[in-house]
Formats: sequence, C-alpha cells, structure tokens
Amino acid sequence: MTITTITPGYARALPRFVPFSQGVRDSLIMAKRALIKMWHTPETLIDVTVQPIIFTLMFTYIFGGAIGGDVKSYVPMLIPGILVQTVLTATATAVAGTTLREDMDGGVFDRFKSLPMARIAPIVAATLLVCAVAWALLGAPVVVPVFAPLAVDRYRRAAG
Repeated sequence: MTITTITPGYARALPRFVPFSQGVRDSLIMAKRALIKMWHTPETLIDVTVQPIIFTLMFTYIFGGAIGGDVKSYVPMLIPGILVQTVLTATATAVAGTTLREDMDGGVFDRFKSLPMARIAPIVAATLLVCAVAWALLGAPVVVPVFAPLAVDRYRRAAG
C-alpha cells in the first residue's frame, strides 16, 4: 500500500496566468452556459422586446406633434434610433448585468474561483452573449435584408 501526501495550495507552484487558448475555451463554455440559462428563463428578455414597442408608440402618438413638425417626417429617423438604443442599453443590462448579478448573488462566482478556469471568462462570456443577442435582435432582421440584395446584385454583375 502506498501513502499519498497532499500538498496544500499555498505550498504548490501554481501557474500565474492561464493560456490564451484556455481563456477562449472557458469563455465560450461560459457563454453557452449563459445561453442555456437564458433559454430556461425567457422573462429576462421581456424588457428587450417590449421597450422598443412602448417607445415607438410613445414617441409617435403621445409626443407626435411636439417634435419638429408632423409625425411622418421624423418616424424614419425614430425607428433606427429606437433599435440602436434597445440594443445598446436594454440588451446589455438585461443579459449581461442581470446574468452576472444573479451569479454573484447565488454564490456561483465563489464556485468559479475554485475551478481551474480563466478568471475573466464569466465577464467575456456575458459580453459574447450581449453580442449574440444584439446580432439576433438587430443584425439578422435589419442588416441581412438590406445587404443581401446588394451582394446578390454584385454577384450577378460579376457573373454576367
């Protein structure tokens, strides 16, 4: 029978940094965890989906005549502004801030400290999640229909 000695943590030579590849891998794993968590609690995205509707109705009908002339002249500028505002503020606070705060309150961050993972991974994962939600809300419905016909037209000109 062999005797195993356990060296305490303060006596071990631990690495002072995590390799970049492991940091990227840990961040992607944490982003996947946050996406799964968001999928199971869809009420975290209610303010992201309701806020643009409320602001559009409010600035169109309630403040309609108070802003520079008639409604028809500023609605084309109002809609993109509300979309950008929603992506920048509501998505960041609803997804990243709420997720990180719930993890801190639940003691999950204390568990993360005991794991051999990059310390920056939860914050980078929240940022990746914000980018993914922003692309889903703004990028796919707005950018793809605008630029896809341009790309198809350019391809047809080059081919023909």
